[in-house]
Amino acid sequence: MAIIKLTANNGDVVEANSEDLQSSLVIKAKIAKGEENIEIKFSELKDINEKVLNAVISFCKMHNIQRNKTILEGFYERFIADHDKTTLSAIVSIGHYLNISSLIDFGCDYTSRMMKGKSMEEIIEGFGLTPESCTPTDVDVHWGV
Repeated sequence: MAIIKLTANNGDVVEANSEDLQSSLVIKAKIAKGEENIEIKFSELKDINEKVLNAVISFCKMHNIQRNKTILEGFYERFIADHDKTTLSAIVSIGHYLNISSLIDFGCDYTSRMMKGKSMEEIIEGFGLTPESCTPTDVDVHWGV
């Protein structure tokens, strides 16, 4: 069993067993190459700290032991309630970085729920975007021309 060391961009370090993060394709590949003590640094990702790293491990552990959709839906609701938008965004960023499909799926579902029924202005505000980065453009699409 490999020990995985996750280092946040603020220097926080969290250790996990490889079994805890077995849903990460990145970690699986490192283990398949024979790496035993794996260290992954998230220096280029924003808002990653010990709380975020522990939440990712907790999420992965739940998916490792639970396949019941009803129980997982309840877990998702509690997971969302326990974390603010910034933390959830950081958690999903790690999901993409480590290629954890269940966490990526969760992030897509969470994002779509946040956007459902909202105006463009509400979405821009909800995600903390700037209007300049979201200005709609009029583009004519000419198929086959």
